[in-house]
Order: sequence, then C-alpha cells, then structure tokens
Amino acid sequence: MNLFRGQLACLTSVLTRCLLSPKILALENKTSRLSAQWPKAEAEFRAECKLRPGNAEAAYRLGVALLQQGKSHDAHVELKRSNELKPDMPETLYSLGKAAALDGDSAAAEKSWLKVLELEKDTSLAAQSHFGLAGLYRKQGKTAQAQHEMQEFQKLQSTIGPPRSE
Repeated sequence: MNLFRGQLACLTSVLTRCLLSPKILALENKTSRLSAQWPKAEAEFRAECKLRPGNAEAAYRLGVALLQQGKSHDAHVELKRSNELKPDMPETLYSLGKAAALDGDSAAAEKSWLKVLELEKDTSLAAQSHFGLAGLYRKQGKTAQAQHEMQEFQKLQSTIGPPRSE
C-alpha cells in the first residue's frame, strides 16, 4: 500500500509539472524577450539623450532602461539628472528611490519616496513608494515604521488594485 501511495505521489508530481510546464515556458519566454529589449532601448535612449541633452524625459527613460538591466549606479546618475532637469516628476522620483536603494543609498531612497508621497496620495506610485519604504525600514530595523508603511501600502492596494508592470 505504501508503494502505491509513493507511485501515486510521483505520478501526480509528473502530471502537475507537465500541465504547468507550457505556462511556465510561456512566462519564461516572455520574460526573456522583454529582457532582451532593454539593451536596445538603452541604446535608443542614449542616442535621444545626445540629441536632446536637456530633456528630462529622455534622461528618465534612459534611467529606467538601465534600472531594468540591473545597472543601478548608472540608473541613479541618469535619474538624478532627470530630476535636476525637471524636479519633482513623481515617476522619476519613484525610480530614483528604487535606484538609490539598490545602490545602497538608503537616505536618498527614503527622501525620494517620501517626496513621491507628498506629491501623490492615492495612486499606484504612492502604493509602490509605501512598499519601498516598508522594505527600507525593515532592513534598518525600524519595525514599527516598516509595519506602518506596509499597512499604508495594503490600504492603497485594496482601493486602487495591483501596481502596473514597468
């Protein structure tokens, strides 16, 4: 009887993997295609920044492309430049906070996300900023602040829905 249960568990496991594998493969293929597009986007946005060096949106787009590729330091530089060219764009500030956090600059990340929260109240960017702050405070051992930010995030999520993908 134990042998039968073991075989049944193995068969169930194999069937589950077979049924899920097309979905998993499709998701992996989509992720791979999207990942392959960021270097091309980076090259295009770099060209745009050369053509329009004072354009905040071009610097922002380049910063996001760099961030998506895990180049947080370079992204941080471009996003700071974007914010200097056109201060207080919430999207730039949010991404700037994300790049700063990945770059290990907790103070800059906190400052950026708090500024987003001054500008945005009931938006996806506000929710994402609360979430970022919760993680930042948790890493710093500020448990009460982390819990507060997570509660704010969850409140916003229940009213506005999940964040859009970048």
